[in-house]
Amino acid sequence: MRAAAVLLALAVVEGRSAAAQIQIRIGDSTRTIYSEIHESLREGTPAADTVAAIMAEKKVAKLWPRVRDALAGRRPYNDGLLALTRIAELRDPTSADSVRRWRDRIEKGTLKVPAGEDPGDLLPALHAIELELSRAKQGDLALLSGLLPRIPEGTTTWETPGCLADWTRVPRTRW
Repeated sequence: MRAAAVLLALAVVEGRSAAAQIQIRIGDSTRTIYSEIHESLREGTPAADTVAAIMAEKKVAKLWPRVRDALAGRRPYNDGLLALTRIAELRDPTSADSVRRWRDRIEKGTLKVPAGEDPGDLLPALHAIELELSRAKQGDLALLSGLLPRIPEGTTTWETPGCLADWTRVPRTRW
């Protein structure tokens, strides 16, 4: 079985800085390694310019075509993932239907992606869009109160050596 992991790094574009979402598969020699990504995102490089353009975009109507182009192999796959992350940040309610349709296609196995890519890599970004839309509609506290009951039962107090912290529903663990 191939070992896999996803790393998601987000930042906000301010001035000349660039933000990025990076997904890395551990144990897959066909994937770019972090140091290569880091080098290509230096200021003034085409990759950094693309990241800055995606993160500065304010209209989801301009970001969805980037996602579709990435899935069709007409632009780097990571550009599509980053565009989805930006769509989440924008909280545009018109994206909800697209997210549901794409999730359904991924679950049914009908979403086509470039060779060597995994459509499952889109799920965290699609879920981020859903969460951000829920935050915009319900508010943070309402969303949090709906998530907390899903955390497994545990003690309400967690004792660690030299520290007593009051945690809500943290599993009972002793260090």
